[in-house]
Amino acid sequence: MTFDPESGDVGQFLRFQRMPGSEQFDQMNIGGIPTFALRLGYNVNVAKRWIEHVLTHVMKYPEGTDIECEVYDEGRMK
Repeated sequence: MTFDPESGDVGQFLRFQRMPGSEQFDQMNIGGIPTFALRLGYNVNVAKRWIEHVLTHVMKYPEGTDIECEVYDEGRMK
């Protein structure tokens, strides 16, 4: 998950930082952009709960919103 400071929306980044559980994400800086990743292994149910949590608490989607989501395995994180 990336939070590009040039997007002009720092609100999402601030909400992410204050979100319960945000400390479980690994932080990287990719090209000057704060980027966060969560190690979930193969646990689809936990991934689903985290995606819902981020969408409602950070992105401000109404609870119960249907979304289509693709999850990628980027391999081992460095």
